[in-house]
Amino acid sequence: MAFDVAILVCTFNRAESLRRMLATMAEMAVPPGVAVELVIIDNNSTDHTRAVCEGASLGLPLRYLFEKNQGQPYAWNRGLEETTAPLLLFTDDDVDVDGQWLAAYWAAAQRHPAAGFFGGPVQPVWETPPPRWFVRHLRTELAHVAVHFEHGPGEGPLRGTVGANMALRRAAGAGLAFDTRLGPWFETQFIKEVRARGFAGVYVPGAVVRHRTLPERMAEGYVRRWFVRDGRAEVRLGQVARDRPWFGVARYYWRQLVVNALRYGLTRWLAPSSVWLPAEIAMARAWGVIAECRGGAGAAPGPRLAQAVAWRWEKLGVAVRRHFQGRSGAAYIRWRWPWPLRKPYARAALRLCSLGGGVGDELMCTPVFREIRRRNPQCRITFLSRYPEMFRANPHLAAVELFSAEGSRGALVLSYLPVLPPLRPLITLMGECVGLEMSATQLDPPMVEPTAEVRARIAALAGPRIVVQPRASQWTPNKAWPAESWRELIGQLTERFEVIEVGTQPLFPGHDFGPRFHSLAGATSLTDFVWIIAQGSVFVGPSSGGMHIANAFRVPSVILFGGYESPAGYGYPGAFFYSAVPCAPCWLTTACPYDLKCLRMIAPETIFAAVCQAAAAG
Repeated sequence: MAFDVAILVCTFNRAESLRRMLATMAEMAVPPGVAVELVIIDNNSTDHTRAVCEGASLGLPLRYLFEKNQGQPYAWNRGLEETTAPLLLFTDDDVDVDGQWLAAYWAAAQRHPAAGFFGGPVQPVWETPPPRWFVRHLRTELAHVAVHFEHGPGEGPLRGTVGANMALRRAAGAGLAFDTRLGPWFETQFIKEVRARGFAGVYVPGAVVRHRTLPERMAEGYVRRWFVRDGRAEVRLGQVARDRPWFGVARYYWRQLVVNALRYGLTRWLAPSSVWLPAEIAMARAWGVIAECRGGAGAAPGPRLAQAVAWRWEKLGVAVRRHFQGRSGAAYIRWRWPWPLRKPYARAALRLCSLGGGVGDELMCTPVFREIRRRNPQCRITFLSRYPEMFRANPHLAAVELFSAEGSRGALVLSYLPVLPPLRPLITLMGECVGLEMSATQLDPPMVEPTAEVRARIAALAGPRIVVQPRASQWTPNKAWPAESWRELIGQLTERFEVIEVGTQPLFPGHDFGPRFHSLAGATSLTDFVWIIAQGSVFVGPSSGGMHIANAFRVPSVILFGGYESPAGYGYPGAFFYSAVPCAPCWLTTACPYDLKCLRMIAPETIFAAVCQAAAAG
């Protein structure tokens, strides 16, 4: 079949993020009469990416390709080789595409037949509140780091774009390939070559994607590594000075490294980000140039020492915080708000938000609200929530606002970072962010109403009802109990109980576990999800949002912690399965180097016995 459009998506070890992206693709409008194929290029993933692709239910053909050569340019080149469509659309596995994304690009391609490439807005979506310095420089120095791209409200000429949201006419790129040596600039160089052929670009404001910005992408360490790669790419493009060399590198770059390392080290904690961030960027870029020219990062020990000293300066603040947190909560609070400063909880009004973007992180804030109002009944608390419908009925809140990066400026963040693993229970650490010494193990239940369809469906099920949530969020893949273990457990549970699966996507789409298995995963709203857990006799799942909801409604729980985190971080009642392997608790958000040994140690029959005991006791 001949296709008019091919959508190319590169992915690497982000199966759950890809699943979410595919869900937005499923809701995307396809212009009438336009043949579209979706091509997923798996860039050597080791997780369950292939299973996600094979289980995806979309309204357009999906083709899975595996590219073993690591690096996005290799994946894009494979996509160019394997497709024949005259119009190619490029995006990433960590975006949500707008419903009119495809239609906007197709219409622009028809309006501008001479244009060779197109680009659209890439809007950031914050999973956690971004640092203020990051937001302040989002449209300038950090635009490429955050993958933020906007050129105004109107259609117009375009000189360059980003791979997260790009369209290309095949004729304009015929015979070209993405340069695999150029790090973050391989797309920019490709577009330069297209423009050199005489093809113009067009900005399409209606072709919107929303890029989910991970917390680690907003860290200084990531920013530095990005600009080191940028410096390396400059060398490979031949854009660096070669005059007056010293140890094979122009003296200018040595001077840039040392001067900016000193400037950064002296101003990081004393000056605004407009002073230290440009110095940090110049330092990192200079080091990238030097490392590439010298043939590797280990070739220049003197400058590396200067860089290391400057870069470790920022660790001082974390070390001090770790020291006081490690002593006690009281010591930490005295350090943050020494006499005669008033603790935040004693203020007349507070604006608060949670660190994480999950519903569980926000529910853990409710004991803090409760304690603030107990000690200061007159305090007016405004909570910035990503799920405002969950908190509007909370009796301790004066107002609930929808969270946004701009709106969160000036708000106090209830956080359990930066010390991981945490030294005390997470809720205790969150309370310390407003000056409270507290402990709590009971969350406040949200007031939710399900849809009539969900209410009727659950009411028709005789108890006991076992609610299972096999997967945590896409950001924590190391909480995933093996699928074969879930299959065995569900098979055992359905012999004795009604089993209800909840979550964003079913773990076994199309699999028949019998009449006592009811999968509502991916078919409910958030309020339905919360209400279903509240109606369960027992909840079974990883340490995720479902666990916190079950706690709020006092539903007995069987939680599979594995080695990701310790149950001591919560203190909730229930049956908790924690594997005390040497690397636990790891709090690791990248691929597990031990193939999730801590979770594979947990046997399905052990979980089944715990569920039966909890159901009998409840």
